Amino acid sequence: MGAKLTSFENRSSVEMEIRAFILPTRPDHYVSIAKIKPGETKECYDDIDPENPTLMMIYIESKFIFLQQMDVINYAKIICDINEDGILNIRYIKVKLASLRRFRGFSFCLGRD
Repeated sequence: MGAKLTSFENRSSVEMEIRAFILPTRPDHYVSIAKIKPGETKECYDDIDPENPTLMMIYIESKFIFLQQMDVINYAKIICDINEDGILNIRYIKVKLASLRRFRGFSFCLGRD
């Protein structure tokens, strides 16, 4: 297949890590680790191989969530932040060519331990 571009934005006050590993290897054997400082945006440009699916783990302040690479490539931007209650919020922005700049968003939260 081809390669896609997605940007990750860290709106929290702590450093965020994006850890990528290829299945069926163990989750602690990472292919790459990208660190994003508070307030920083990084663009991820990666080749997509449907035969070897890649999982991405977004890790902020001892909270993490797994995303599949095939899902991540559908979004133009992924925004991560922590609200005042300590809950991790992940939102995405999807831009369609038909509407050019129409906002399509989705958000999900992870509670405290």
